Amino acid sequence: MSKPYQSEIATLPKTISWALSVDISALVSFVCEAHGTSLITTGSGGSLSAAKLASIFHQIGAAGFSKSATPLELASLDEIDTKASFLLFSAGGANTDIRTVFERLAVKEPRRFLVLTGRKATPIAILAKRYPCCQCIELDVPGGKDGFLATNSLIAFSIVIARAYALARRCNSSFSLLQSLISEKNKWNQHVALLEEMTALLWKRRHLVVLYSPDLEAAAVDIESRFTEAALATVQIADYRHFAHGRHHWLAKRGEDCGVLGFFSPPFRQLAENTFRYFPKSIPVVPMLFHEDAFGAGVSAMLTSILLAGFAGRERHIDPGCPGVPEFGRRIYHLRWNPPAMSRLAKNVHLETGIRRKLQAVGKQSNLGPDVLTAWLQAGSAFCRRLAKQPLKALVLDYDGTVVFTERRFSPISLNVAALLIRCLRNDMFVGVASGRGKSLRETLQKAMPREFWSRIIVGYYNGSQTGLLADDSLPKALPVEDELLVLQKRLACTAALLGKVKMEARYNQLSLVPDDHFRTEELWGVVTALLGDANRHRLSVVYSGHSVDIITGNTSKRAVIDHVRKAADTQANEILCIGDKGKWPGNDSELLGQFPSLSVDEVSPDCDTCWNLAPVCCAGPNALVSYLSAIQSGKRGTKFDPTKIT
Repeated sequence: MSKPYQSEIATLPKTISWALSVDISALVSFVCEAHGTSLITTGSGGSLSAAKLASIFHQIGAAGFSKSATPLELASLDEIDTKASFLLFSAGGANTDIRTVFERLAVKEPRRFLVLTGRKATPIAILAKRYPCCQCIELDVPGGKDGFLATNSLIAFSIVIARAYALARRCNSSFSLLQSLISEKNKWNQHVALLEEMTALLWKRRHLVVLYSPDLEAAAVDIESRFTEAALATVQIADYRHFAHGRHHWLAKRGEDCGVLGFFSPPFRQLAENTFRYFPKSIPVVPMLFHEDAFGAGVSAMLTSILLAGFAGRERHIDPGCPGVPEFGRRIYHLRWNPPAMSRLAKNVHLETGIRRKLQAVGKQSNLGPDVLTAWLQAGSAFCRRLAKQPLKALVLDYDGTVVFTERRFSPISLNVAALLIRCLRNDMFVGVASGRGKSLRETLQKAMPREFWSRIIVGYYNGSQTGLLADDSLPKALPVEDELLVLQKRLACTAALLGKVKMEARYNQLSLVPDDHFRTEELWGVVTALLGDANRHRLSVVYSGHSVDIITGNTSKRAVIDHVRKAADTQANEILCIGDKGKWPGNDSELLGQFPSLSVDEVSPDCDTCWNLAPVCCAGPNALVSYLSAIQSGKRGTKFDPTKIT
């Protein structure tokens, strides 16, 4: 774990150059998806500084509340807001704390969950593969493993997260200081020498007070962490106005052994300078103005923190990279701990998970009375018993988000999903597929399904407005768009609330609006609904999927696919198992999954008799569909769904 600090400092230019050019498209996608949501970040040791920086960037650039938390703090919560976004930082992905909080979060199934590591093939990355709802981005930071303090991993984390938020916000952040420092070796050496000269007086004092403007708080947090971990100085941090509320008294009583470091950006320059003006002249004050935009300044300030620890260590004859770890400290670091036990709702793991998902749908997760829990347990048990007894003759599936992942909706159907659907067809079941798509859906299904089964597959195009056999190449027909939708399209295209934020496409009976990266479908649905006013007056319905908002005419319904399948299979509606992903209104599967039997691979409705999600923890979309299809068993008593066979 020990590594000379100066050797780590020497590799920083290489790491900076790498981090400014490495592909971060996956990270940008996460930031865009998290736009407008709450973000909770966490990390241990130096990674907590990166978590704090990401939290600040999120509040600056993503119009959402954010908080950084320690792993212990986050893992101790019995319930979380699953609609929030979660971002975990770990350089090595091996420490007990980050793995514990990861597993704690994974079983609660947050909708957006990302782990960022500084190396490849880390223990947490291996762990993440068990949970499909979690994405792990593995960076390969130059310089190898950090020493005692986070150095190269921290600056790499800081740069890539700053770039991601800048790109997501479409901010032209040039990171001018960093670019300048790595352009020539002399410039780097000159910068380090100047910084050391500026701060030399501070290291003559035992106590350091760090004041900061709110946008630079992460660097102040890192200084406190870095100097404390390496025993370089006692550090107190505060923003300029918080300092004014009594913290100045420390300088009054201990000023002879204190130095002050002030970080600030241009909007806070006057406040900082006015504050310093009243300090006793005997106290050394080093003001530092960071001129760049918020993203560039945040990274530059973090780099400054890393360098300052080296200067202080040289003055105190302590190497921050290998200060020596006492045996009791080593034992504490490796101490294993368990967060408070989560309340159990049912003995059956699938039923317990299903109940938790239902409770999320009704907005109740904690402080539930025993009567409420008993009612849900009884409802879930009754649903599973009824489902297990129900003979099945057909399936009706939503497509995007169910058969294929929404983000891969134009890719072929996976081999395991196709194989299980073919197994159902071989067992004389009919299969219906309902989607808002048209011809591309037919072509994809025909490539995935053997021709011999095309006469047993019914496809509902454009949310069920046209239904027919997969073998029918004449569908969907090119019908003229209804006048009402054309008028509405022109009206919405001129609406300021939607300008530059959505792409619109009108078809016969539906108007589809696809939002850009900064506009989630839930938010877009709210805007469109408000603009339409009373949708019933227009004979229109507004629903959303994982990628679009669809305005559809009143006579359009995915239930048309159920009716077609029922007639083709000569069966009853209760012998058709419906599976979709957006079961909670106004999701576009709420009507499809509003009858028994029905299962969701993602969002569920509050209805206790339909639309349960019994898939394994952190399993959604096609992965959950595979679990369900595997539980469909055929025998002498016909074809049935066995909830105990969900894997």
